Amino acid sequence: MRTWILGSTVLLAAAACGTPSHRAPEYHPSDEPAPIVTPTPAPTTGDEAATPARRPPQAVQRPFIYRVDRAERPSYLLGTIHVGVSLDAALPAQYLDVIDQSRVVLVEIDPTAMRPEELTQAARLRRGSLADAFRASTWHSLTDELQRTFPIDQLRHVRPWFAMVVLTQKRAADVFGGGRLPEAMDVTLVRYTQDRGLALRPLETPAQQMAALGAIPDDQMVRVVSEMVEHPDRFRDELQGLVDAYRLGIEVQIEDKIFDPEQRRLAPEMHEHLFTRRNAAWLPVLKRELDEGGAFVAVGLGHWLGDQGLLATLRAEGYTITRVD
Repeated sequence: MRTWILGSTVLLAAAACGTPSHRAPEYHPSDEPAPIVTPTPAPTTGDEAATPARRPPQAVQRPFIYRVDRAERPSYLLGTIHVGVSLDAALPAQYLDVIDQSRVVLVEIDPTAMRPEELTQAARLRRGSLADAFRASTWHSLTDELQRTFPIDQLRHVRPWFAMVVLTQKRAADVFGGGRLPEAMDVTLVRYTQDRGLALRPLETPAQQMAALGAIPDDQMVRVVSEMVEHPDRFRDELQGLVDAYRLGIEVQIEDKIFDPEQRRLAPEMHEHLFTRRNAAWLPVLKRELDEGGAFVAVGLGHWLGDQGLLATLRAEGYTITRVD
């Protein structure tokens, strides 16, 4: 769970924003997938659509913003969290000027580029029923919790990673949004960038992000979902604790949660597919943009931190990176 919140995925966090639920991939009796309609954020008007409201309560005490001095113009990095904290809370007002003056804004993906048929194919369970992967009591508890959020007849036909995302979103909405998942800060940043006509460069496509989730073995994802279902209070406490640690702005607390051995035990390949491989794919692009300067880069905080994270890798290659207040 912690891995998903800090490392992946913007795509499906974005899909739920602005709606009380999202639709499952739907299948005809022939078992051929039909296109789905991905929910979009609730419409906004006037200045609200162009500029986030400033200085909300519970702002991050020390934002996860880093300055990179490599080229004539500095670049800036932002570590995001995909639920529970708005862009307003994570980004001091003066950094809107930094974004406005940036040569390019780099993000994980552009959620507006998602194709419904790609989601249908990626989430589709190829054989059997998802119910068969769980103990009967676990499946009963899962469907009981999601019955008002997600069509249960459709839940049977999706892969475990998609069920994990649905359940995480539902609980995040309960904890932070009164049943409605607030817009993810990554999505707000993309909208802000597009509204101003700034250069936006995604580091990967929605299909590539879904492929990373899909590469995690189903049995490992079943264990993650089962843990979430069978220990709901623990999950909610961990979710709230992670968001609280992000708001405090203390790197070591975040790292302890990301690299918790117990979390790694449940799904040992999750970190490899969601962090290690994606970081390696992003690194050449990041280096080119940082070498040119004037870039603003916003990705999940889990990608930046740790001995093998992007900050450590870039510093080892000679980049001067300083966390700013």
